[in-house]
Amino acid sequence: MESILKRYRVKKQILTSIEKKISYQKVDQGAGRGSKNRPFRRVRQTTLSLTYQRCETAITHQQSILLQKTF
Repeated sequence: MESILKRYRVKKQILTSIEKKISYQKVDQGAGRGSKNRPFRRVRQTTLSLTYQRCETAITHQQSILLQKTF
């Protein structure tokens, strides 16, 4: 993520955060109905959530610098 923002030179204009949530689910092995003594396994599920926010002051500042360079 950081390398992409750095490559396009927008690291200061976009604020990002990544949230990682791990949950485990009990899954019975084999076919049929479950019972108390039935073997099971735990399945891990990982969910990643990306949130971003535009930093408007940095964007307008960068735009004004670019406009000054063109004139």
